[in-house]
Amino acid sequence: MNKFKKLFNSFKRLFTSKDILFFNLLGYLILYVAVSYYIKSKGYNFEVAIFLTIIIGLIDLSVEVSPRWAAKLFTKRAHIAYGIFIICLLIGLVLAALNESYRPTVPDLISNSRYFFHGMLLGVVTRVLLTALINRTIKGADAHELKFGLMISFAAFLVSIPINAGEQELTSIILVGVGSGFFAHYGIRSREHRRAAKDRSDRHFLGAIDKSKEQLKNFEFEALKLYRESDWIELANKLKQHEEPENTFLINIKVAMERAQGQYEKALITVTQELERPTRDTLHDNPLMLQYALVLGELNQRPKMYEALEKTLDRFSDCILTTVTLALRLAEDIPFSRDEIESKKHADKQSRALDLIWNALQLIEKKPPASLLVSLLGASIPVNGSFLLDSYGYVLLKTGRFFLARTLLHQCIYMDPHFSSPYLHLAELYLVTKSNPDLIQLCAWIAIDLEGSRDSLIKKRARQILQHKDAKES
Repeated sequence: MNKFKKLFNSFKRLFTSKDILFFNLLGYLILYVAVSYYIKSKGYNFEVAIFLTIIIGLIDLSVEVSPRWAAKLFTKRAHIAYGIFIICLLIGLVLAALNESYRPTVPDLISNSRYFFHGMLLGVVTRVLLTALINRTIKGADAHELKFGLMISFAAFLVSIPINAGEQELTSIILVGVGSGFFAHYGIRSREHRRAAKDRSDRHFLGAIDKSKEQLKNFEFEALKLYRESDWIELANKLKQHEEPENTFLINIKVAMERAQGQYEKALITVTQELERPTRDTLHDNPLMLQYALVLGELNQRPKMYEALEKTLDRFSDCILTTVTLALRLAEDIPFSRDEIESKKHADKQSRALDLIWNALQLIEKKPPASLLVSLLGASIPVNGSFLLDSYGYVLLKTGRFFLARTLLHQCIYMDPHFSSPYLHLAELYLVTKSNPDLIQLCAWIAIDLEGSRDSLIKKRARQILQHKDAKES
């Protein structure tokens, strides 16, 4: 019964606002005219146009009322881009093959290339509008003008298809162009995102590592490279080949790999054994001790985690990662309540978290973090602009500075849309400020999906937010 009530409320929101109603009706009217124009040219009845328009409307409605599905579409952008490209290519090839009389020469292909670029432009415009639509939705801004633009784009595609006798074969060229344009825009954007993700993993790689490239042994360098490439099978084999004698550098990489794979119990055993080994290389204690604290956090052993973080910070007071991690964990302990945040109950934690973040920002200006630390911990604690924005934004959220926190989290998502942490923190911000419930669900589900199969702390907290939201609604 509760699900039907949520569905009804979501559906009601689409038609209660005059602006939303206007753009929805006008968009679907234009879309229907374009579909009718194309359908009529093929000799079909108008009922088919109505049916196709309703199908598109149902897909649109399902995304509007289902944050879970919308999150899936957002996190599976690569699959969608590849899928659209392959479908357009296959349909184009089939249409070309069905027309046995059409055997284009090279001059014909050059002459008709304008249809390909016409379709390509439509594909690029469609994906630009789709990306902007998603970003505005996550920000909680009205995005119905952009959805209207998407409908216009689709209508323009239908109207632009040649329907005159002898020109139908050009439809295949336009379709291939649309798929290519959509995929090309994804490829360009994904390069930026991959660069940001790589930046999270290791901004300097061997530039400021504790050892220079020449000082690293060949197998150490190869293991670090495999870790950066997330080649877990090859890395596991490489580590197995060099189990004896024990190497603290490789143990650090092994723990980082186990954490990245979500094997937290195994990682805890590995890091504990190495910390207890008296003959270990203490030059690598900083990443080793911090990873020990991180694993304890993932396993929800909060008292031991705080003890380990404080111990690491006492020994390595200029460690930016430890400083920021402690600030984030202190902020996490403040409840999902605006009243709790704005009260004086948690003033000590709020003050300490804010001081730690400010200290980290000052440290990073003076001394960049060692690349070995970045390499090993970057998968879960990225040291780059997006990481600092997310951390600072979250601490500001938990100290009651909601507007600035929201701005920083939005900027963080724009810089690095594959980073799950800001979506989690944005979901918490929407929960605290009592925003649209669908936005809370959308951001929480995106964080969960981006974490993949790992049962990480981010995933656990996102589920906790969803449960908290459901409990408040019931």
